[in-house]
Order: sequence, then structure tokens, then C-alpha cells
Amino acid sequence: MVAADRRPGTDLATAAALFAFLASVYLLTFGGRFGSIDEFAIYAVAESLVQVGRPATPQLEFAKIHNPVGQVEPGQAVLAAPLYALARSLSGVNTIHAVMLVNVFVTALAGAGLFLLARGLGFRPKGALVAGLGFGLATMAWPYARTFLREPAVGLAWVAALGAFVGWQRSGRPGLAGVWILFLLGAATIKVTAAAALPAFLTAALVFGTKPKSGGTARLAAAGLVALMGAVAVAAWRFGLDDLLRILPDYSPANILVRTYGQLFSPAKGLLFFSPLVLLAVPGWVGVWNRSRPVASAALGTVLVTLLVYGGYDAWYGGLTWGPRFMVPLLPLLTLPVAALVDGIGRAGRILGVAALLLSFPVQLAVVAGAWDQAVLQFDWATDPNLPWYDFRLWHRSPAVYQLRSWTPDQVDFVWWHRLADGSVVRDAFLGPGLALGTAAAAGLMVLSRRTSRSAVVVGTSLGLTVVLTAGLLGRSAALTRDFPGLSLGEARQLADRVGSAGQPFTLVTVSNEFFIHYWLGLVKGRFVHHWYSPYQRSGFDGVLESSRGSRAVWLVVDRSHLPPGESGRDLEFWLNTRAYRFAAGWVGSYEVFGYLPPTTALGRQSVSYLWENGIELTGFALETNRVRPGTAFRLEFDFRADRRPDADYDWFVHLVGPDGRVVLGRHAPPAFGARPTSAWSVGTTVTDRCAILVPVDTPPGEYRVVAGFFRDGAGPVPAVGQDPPDYVVLGTVTVRP
Repeated sequence: MVAADRRPGTDLATAAALFAFLASVYLLTFGGRFGSIDEFAIYAVAESLVQVGRPATPQLEFAKIHNPVGQVEPGQAVLAAPLYALARSLSGVNTIHAVMLVNVFVTALAGAGLFLLARGLGFRPKGALVAGLGFGLATMAWPYARTFLREPAVGLAWVAALGAFVGWQRSGRPGLAGVWILFLLGAATIKVTAAAALPAFLTAALVFGTKPKSGGTARLAAAGLVALMGAVAVAAWRFGLDDLLRILPDYSPANILVRTYGQLFSPAKGLLFFSPLVLLAVPGWVGVWNRSRPVASAALGTVLVTLLVYGGYDAWYGGLTWGPRFMVPLLPLLTLPVAALVDGIGRAGRILGVAALLLSFPVQLAVVAGAWDQAVLQFDWATDPNLPWYDFRLWHRSPAVYQLRSWTPDQVDFVWWHRLADGSVVRDAFLGPGLALGTAAAAGLMVLSRRTSRSAVVVGTSLGLTVVLTAGLLGRSAALTRDFPGLSLGEARQLADRVGSAGQPFTLVTVSNEFFIHYWLGLVKGRFVHHWYSPYQRSGFDGVLESSRGSRAVWLVVDRSHLPPGESGRDLEFWLNTRAYRFAAGWVGSYEVFGYLPPTTALGRQSVSYLWENGIELTGFALETNRVRPGTAFRLEFDFRADRRPDADYDWFVHLVGPDGRVVLGRHAPPAFGARPTSAWSVGTTVTDRCAILVPVDTPPGEYRVVAGFFRDGAGPVPAVGQDPPDYVVLGTVTVRP
């Protein structure tokens, strides 16, 4: 609107090419793995939005014991839900990889948006393009594009809000004011602390007003006040009113100053080490101020209030993440002055800008091209209160410096090139070179966008290239799923196939205390609800059967590879054994897998009286159906009563026997598969046992007898009183249909 050389079509083409270039770089360096419980929590919400239509998170039950996660704002999950919905129906696509593309796209869009914002402020194309590239490749935006954390999406929303703010401030159109307020509120639905930008934007709006002046400023102030009150209400929902009030006393000047220093300059978490560009570009704020005081005020005000918000938060460091995680949304705003450095401060400014880029790019490359966990853990300041994390003399131990100095090729951690748990290396000879070629093509489109008048062709080609590269990565994603010690890729595939084998919809239940076995969940397809419990949990499992209504099966996967010492991992199994109908049990590696039919309406019971020599009487039984097809399962129930206390633990067997003597194995296990051993029965008390029999797909049609009886290890079948032969009783017949 103010630049003499501004060509909207050309600028849009350059922005599209910049988006394609950044997205292709991010796809080339895509990691495809969650590093924190926060990412899995957002994934859980996205999965539930698609699977059940509401933001439930039964997948996080285990986290309540091992790593508690609070309420999760829905914004990021809403962005990811379409990608999850697409991936769940495609067998070759890993759903975890699919949702992680959100940050690939939003970070690339933020870079393109920053270019357009700089052009809108009147900076020349070179300066605007360098700012966009600097943000995308020379700040923590690049490493965080490899994650599923929420901060990149907040940064995009703030860039979009600032763009609408520029338009409103210059035109005075009330509709544009509504647009930037909506963007700011949208950021708060992604992360509630993003509401801190509202007062910064409102202050800039009220101080500088609009040009030309309009009567909308008062209305804007009123709307902004309502929006701010709404943000406070959301914060109270997110943290709880009591916790919110408890946090307030921590906002002392000393805490704010120390933590602000930590965010900006400390070796442990300072932006100076992790994104040197944004602090070295500070002189460029003079140029931004000269271009637009309202924009500079809104941007710098957002920076200030964000620092104040986290200055009162005792976890201001963001956990064991890469750098100052909570500063990531500010990166596009803090990179805007690069355009001024390149554009308007003279040779010294350009030299400073180039030096900042050259210093910052290797820092980002070292972390995206390697596993950075060790670099963070060697500076154990978050758990060691005696470590002077703030001491600038520890600069050589900053994770950014450590990772840069210690990087080796064997750290490479791309989805197409990574190391497995056994030390072997995976290299996809087609995906990696293909993505590299696409990156080179996108770079050529950026150059072409400034030299051709066919802007629409550049835009279409850029978007098409991004789609092709994304499809290529997703098409290989299932084959490139990560493994973990105790869970190989082959086992992950077997688990995913097993739990989908009884049809859809189904309920999946995991028992494990190891977060990183989640890799296999990206391979599970179809309609299902997932519950994940800790082996330490003893009760509170009712949600499993509540969500199983309408399910074809309930699958229980117990991770016995990572069970803590002294834990059996059988609490949930025994609970299900007494309420559902088990039809399958087996192993995939060190993972025990059980299949159940969920509870149904009361089965029609038959009263009988069969007595065994161990003093146990069968008083009634129920058979769900007497006509079945191969490949299906049917439910059975049995009522027992002991006329004397059983002297041992007995197994109860139920099988189908064909006219030719062929046996279809049903169950052979203690009552309730061990949950109700006979030695614990009380005299005269009725005990109900439930099970299901799965008829194999190769079972010949015909009429099969249902035979049952007790068995004692080492002694054989327990004789049934008055039966000939005494080894079993015949309870009825079942016809296997063709």
C-alpha cells in the first residue's frame, strides 16, 4: 500500500514460492516422532474429534500417574483433525506423521505471511524475502516445525493478526478490526496464554487510532474488552480458578526479571543462543518504527506481555524442550526487523543482517539434523537447583553450542534417514532425494516469481509442488514408522493388524508405563476409541466398557516389555475378564494381546444341574446363539455354585465338537481367566463366568456339540457325576453355517 514497487500479484507469487520452499525444507528434515507428552495429548484430542466427535482424551489416563497433563485447548487439534481423518483411511499412511504436518504447513505459512507483512509495510522485496527466510531457517521455527507443539500455530495467528491490523489501521474499516481480533482469539484457542497479545494490540489501536480517522475506535475498545474477558474465562477453564489465583503471587518483579533474562540471554534457554538472529536484528526495530508505529507497538507490546506472562510461571523454561519454547510464537514478530536491516539502514545494517543469518543458520541445522536430547540433558539445570543456569560463563555448555560442536552424522534423525533401536540405519533411497529435488525446484520458483509476469502459474506450481512432496512423504510414512527398544517395526505392524482383525468399530486398550511405545498407534486404522492405562492403576476402568457400546471387539494390549518391577499388569485384564467375553489371547513379541466381545443385553439362561466330584455345580448357562458363521464369535455365560470349599484351583473348559470328532477350541482356563480362581470361592455363593468362542474361518459347516467340564493340572478332567463318559457334559449344539 505504500511501496512504489509493490505488485500484489508478484508478491503473492513470491509468498507462494517461499511457502513451498520452506515446506519442502521442513519435509526434507521431517522427524516424524513425538518428543513430549504434550504432543501426544494434542494428538489424542485430534483423534477423538475424528473418532467420536468430541475432545475426550481416554488415551491420557496413564499420564495422570506418570506425567500429568492438564486441559488441552482444542485449536491445534482442530487444525490436525482433517489430516487425521484422511490418514486413518489410507493403509500406507502413519496418522502420527500426518498430524505432524500441521506445523510444517503453519510454519511455512508464517514465513510467507511475514514476507507479505514486510511488503505491506513498504520494505523492498529483497529485505522482505530475507526476513521470511531468516525466520524459517535461522530461528527455532525450523526445529519446532518438526514437532506437534502448539507454539508455531500461535505465531502464524499473530502474523495474520498483524497483517489485518495494518490494513485496519490504514483504512479504518471496522471489518478488518474484527478480523485481527478473531485471529487473536483463535490463537487463544490454540494456547490460552496467547491471549496476552490482546492488550498489546488494543493499546496500539487506542493510542494510534486509524488513518483516516473513523468512529470505530470506541467500538473496537469495547469489543476488545469483551474479548479480553473471554480470554480470562478461558484461562480460568484451562488452569482452574484456584490455580489461576494461586499463580498471581508469583509475579514478583524479581521473578519476572530473572526469568526474562533466562528467556533472552541465559546459556540454558536464552534466545541469544538458540536464535541469535532475533537479538542481533534489534537495531532494525528503528526501521520498523519509522514505517509504522502502530505495528511496531503491537509487535513489541506482544513481546513484552508474553515475557511478563511467563515471568510469573515457575515452569517458564518450558521443560526439557529445545530452547525457550514459550518464545517460539514471537519468532516471526522478532524477525520482522531483518527486513529493515537489509532494506534501509545502509551497508552496516546489511552486514549485520548477513552476519546474523550466517551465525543462526548452522545452529538450527545442527539440531534439525540430529537428535538433540543429549544436548539438553547435559545441561541438567532444570532438575539441579544448584546449577547456575544463569551464569553467562557457562556459554560453552548451552545446548545450542553443545549440539553444534558435538554433532556427528550418526545423529541424523529424519524420517527417511534414521537409526533403529538395534543400531542399524534406515535410508529411503527414493524419498530423501525426491524431497531434496523438490526443495531445489521450490528455490527456483522463488527466483522465477520476481522475473515473470505469470504470477498465477508460479502460485499454482508452488502449491502443486507442495502437495506432491507431501503425498510422497505420507505414502512412505507407514513403512518408515519408528521403532523403540522392546517394540520393533515388525511387532508394531503385527499389533496394528491384530487389533483391527475383528472388524470396526472397536475399542483399543493399552496398559503400559512407557510413553514411547506410542509409535505403533500411528499404524492403527479404522474407527476405534483408544484408552491407555498405567500398570499402577487398580480401578477406574468403567470408561472402557462405556465407550465399547457398538464396538465389534475390545482389544487389550499389555506391554510386558516395560512393566515396572513388582507389577503384574493384570488389574485391567482381570477387570475385563469378569465383565466382557474373552475370545482370544496371544503374544506379539513381548506384548500380550487379548480380544473380548463387549457386554450385551442379558442372555437367555437355561437352568441346569450338573455336578462334578470337586463339589462344584453348574446351575445355569446362556448361549448367545446356536447358529454361527466361520470367522465370528459368540458369547457364553456359566453360573456355578460350590457345595463345599474347592480344595484346589481348577480350569474350566468349553469346546465345540463336530460330528466327525473335529474339535473347535473354545476356552481352557480358570474361571474368569484367573480373576476368580476356584480356591477362593465361598460355599453357596453363585459365581458367573463369561467367555466367547471364536469359530475359525476354515471350520466346516455342520452341527457341533458344546461340551464343557473341569480340569486339574496333573490330574486330568474332573469326573462329572452321573455322566457317561464322565470327562465332560454336553450343554447343547451350535450349527456352523456355510
